[in-house]
Amino acid sequence: MTRTLSLPVVLAAAILVSGCTTGPEKAPEGPPSTPTVSKQGKDAQKSGMDVQVTAQNTMFVPQTITVPAGGSITWTNEDPFAHNVTKESGPGPDFHSDTLQKGDTFTQKFDTPGTYAYVCTIHPQQTGTITVEK
Repeated sequence: MTRTLSLPVVLAAAILVSGCTTGPEKAPEGPPSTPTVSKQGKDAQKSGMDVQVTAQNTMFVPQTITVPAGGSITWTNEDPFAHNVTKESGPGPDFHSDTLQKGDTFTQKFDTPGTYAYVCTIHPQQTGTITVEK
């Protein structure tokens, strides 16, 4: 006598077997629990290149940045909701980004040394500080 297995039984067996295979474990998705500056960001700060900041979890990461005069900062929105970047205080001209949706970026060059405070006016608790050095 020949037995045939139904499609649901075959699919269930395949799922069980695939779950038992070994392989590299995936890291959990999502941002790290502690904000960090990437090596690229640290190198960029030393050389005057573009420094990267992300808006994630209603925070600017990193929150405090130092760049040399003539350096620039690029903010990228990683949240699924809108943010912006608006200068609150500091030397030089004011700056204000358009509303940044997920994946959008805003870049600002800093020529005047000093300390700048900035905020997301959509989320006033989301703030950051920039120090521009000579």
